[in-house]
Amino acid sequence: MRRILSVLILAGIFYAASGSHPVYALSPKIQVDESEHNFGTIKAGEEIAHEFRFTNTGTADLIITDVKTSCGCTAAVTSSKTIAPGEAGSLKVTFKSAGRKGRQNKTATIFSNDPEQPKLAVRMSGSVDPGQQPEIAVAPLSLDIGVVEPGSKSVREITITNRGAADLEINGMVGRNNVSVPGVAPDQAPRTLKPNESAKFQVEAAPKMQSGIFQGYLQIRSNSAQRTVTVPVYGYISDRYMLKPEYRAAP
Repeated sequence: MRRILSVLILAGIFYAASGSHPVYALSPKIQVDESEHNFGTIKAGEEIAHEFRFTNTGTADLIITDVKTSCGCTAAVTSSKTIAPGEAGSLKVTFKSAGRKGRQNKTATIFSNDPEQPKLAVRMSGSVDPGQQPEIAVAPLSLDIGVVEPGSKSVREITITNRGAADLEINGMVGRNNVSVPGVAPDQAPRTLKPNESAKFQVEAAPKMQSGIFQGYLQIRSNSAQRTVTVPVYGYISDRYMLKPEYRAAP
């Protein structure tokens, strides 16, 4: 009996020392050739793509469950969702530099069934030379339409100025909650402004509600680094507090 117990104890010690474990007996393992790529310096507006290659050095299928990037300016796509043991795959990362300038560090994270490394991050870094760029300035930055009667309209004015060194292209002016720019379709490009040039636009609010606080906005889209400028439009809808002076001729 003692001999059997001794054999079992020795077997347990050998098993523990060997590092074996049923969970890791068959498991995938992701290994990348490089974890960071420096794309140097590019001009604003350029797109740069790079493929990060990786290998499944484990003993079971590597399954890519998800890929996430650090910002909307970066996209990432894997060559395959399942990588067999010993096989290689790739992750194509694309960085869009439009509206960016200066030093850039973007990350793409691979989520997989690798038990030791379920999240693996790769990085793209470099610099964006903005060169000559337009710069949009909108005044005022919000519009107060005051107290408006139900069913009526209120018109306010905004001024758009190009403070940059290149032409500013206004690509669209989209209103929400019955806010619009009369005579300008939402997807229409009203005009192009030269450096230091300004243009004035009428903004119309036509609330449909009968009473209460009105909130809408106007989005101005352009080729400036600030792609979209949002101008809040607000006021109050009521027919109880309107001043309606009546001017009568003297008898």
